[in-house]
Amino acid sequence: GVGGEGEGEGEGKGKGEGEGKGEGEAAAVDSPAPSGLLPSLEAWAAEQPRYEEELAFLRPHAGGKYPSLAPLHAAKEAWEGAADALVLARSATKLRKPPPGAAEKAEEALASVQEAAAALRAERAALDAVAELHFPELPLRIRAAGFDVSEEEIAEAFGAEGL
Repeated sequence: GVGGEGEGEGEGKGKGEGEGKGEGEAAAVDSPAPSGLLPSLEAWAAEQPRYEEELAFLRPHAGGKYPSLAPLHAAKEAWEGAADALVLARSATKLRKPPPGAAEKAEEALASVQEAAAALRAERAALDAVAELHFPELPLRIRAAGFDVSEEEIAEAFGAEGL
């Protein structure tokens, strides 16, 4: 009867029928996203903070302005100071009568050199990232200015005792 027809119409609208959509359209809305799209969006979303950080770092150089070499110079100065302190601390341990705590001071100096070398490498890597995208001649300018230190020079600072 009349009640049965009303129930059928209400049920049909609830399932996406009778709303101007064909059967294929309703199925497309209810189906999951293509299998490759969601993982790639999730991967992009996970990388987005790094992209924003990189963009903030690169933005000042977009107009052709060279990055400041002051942080690299400061990192080199810190590394040189730490390397000199390590030489002095190690030489104190080789005296006939080493002062008390000489071995501990040498270990602390070694740790300082390692930290300074890591900071120098990080600064060099940051400048290399800018150079790769904007200034291919930048590494040559850094070397010419004497602000950089090679990996061989860093390894030499640790001496025969090594890291």
